[in-house]
Amino acid sequence: MSSVSLVPRVEQDIKASMDSLQLNFGLDAKVVAEVLGTGIRHLEEFRFLFENEAAIGTWVGKLGLGDATMLQTARLRRAWKATCTYYTQAEQDRSKVALADLDSMLADSELRTLKEAFWIRYKLRFPAEVQPSDATVSRISRELSKRMLCIYDVWRVRSLQFQLGTSQKRRKLADGLYTDEPEVDEVVARDVDTYLHKLHTLMIAYALNGVQVIAGGDPAGEKALGANSCQFVEAAMQVAPAQRLSWLQHRDAEERAEWVMEARDAHWLAPALPEGVPVAPKPQPVTAEPTKSLFVPGPMVGGKPTARVMKDGTKLCGDYQKGSCKHAPPCPNGAHRCAVVLRAERVCGAPNHGAAKCKAKAKARSS
Repeated sequence: MSSVSLVPRVEQDIKASMDSLQLNFGLDAKVVAEVLGTGIRHLEEFRFLFENEAAIGTWVGKLGLGDATMLQTARLRRAWKATCTYYTQAEQDRSKVALADLDSMLADSELRTLKEAFWIRYKLRFPAEVQPSDATVSRISRELSKRMLCIYDVWRVRSLQFQLGTSQKRRKLADGLYTDEPEVDEVVARDVDTYLHKLHTLMIAYALNGVQVIAGGDPAGEKALGANSCQFVEAAMQVAPAQRLSWLQHRDAEERAEWVMEARDAHWLAPALPEGVPVAPKPQPVTAEPTKSLFVPGPMVGGKPTARVMKDGTKLCGDYQKGSCKHAPPCPNGAHRCAVVLRAERVCGAPNHGAAKCKAKAKARSS
């Protein structure tokens, strides 16, 4: 684990800061008391307390720690060096950090350490299509270590499967000078399933890099029954158990409330009219005048009343009703349609038979 990550990040009084250094670096209580006895008020003053590492050895040698002098000298040097490095990095202009530096790969040993720590904590393994690639893990690690965390483009997330199936080519520009070819774009379907799949891979990359223990945390408390991992690591793999229900209820209520309001506005509430705009009168229903009937009754055929002319003015052939018409349609004597009157001037009107062969029940004509 990097010594810089053990330096407390939170602004606090010097006593609490030195207690964190004592816990994280294994300093003796007498060493811490003597450092506080110098009157420093901030860790940055501790950074300038010693001129170099040799001065630390001389100073610790005067404390009378006996056999522990050498060990405490080494630990105090480590704590002092980590504090100096932390403040040096914090003072650097972040705008000067090249993007290529963020994309540089971690060493194999660093990647192996992250994966081992992740396994020790979570006991989880993922298939190649879910496991983030080394390049993705390295990028997230650089962002976290340089305190330049970005909103990473989900579509740029690469899995270990993509890494194993892709080879990075190098082009020789001159003797001892090479350049890497541009990264090959992954051809994937840009749909919601692919997005969620890549988002899951990105979250695993954050958890891999966030497995480091928070500086100043109490390691003993993590072993307690029901301990919350979110309180001991920088990026836990899961939401805090005590917050899951409240988080879910809050998000659910927000989403459904928004949906309900949209539904009410769209379907149940009439749009408001601007002031001064006259409201159009409600149109009155128009009653159509009844069409005048052109019905003309005809003779009885086969005991059934017939019509000469239908209500719409269509003239019917009288001979066709008896089956004796010798004309083919169009007949000059009228349409070849059944003229049987069923009721209230309603005519059968079937084109495939005459009145003599009609099987419809006709209403007797009133005299």
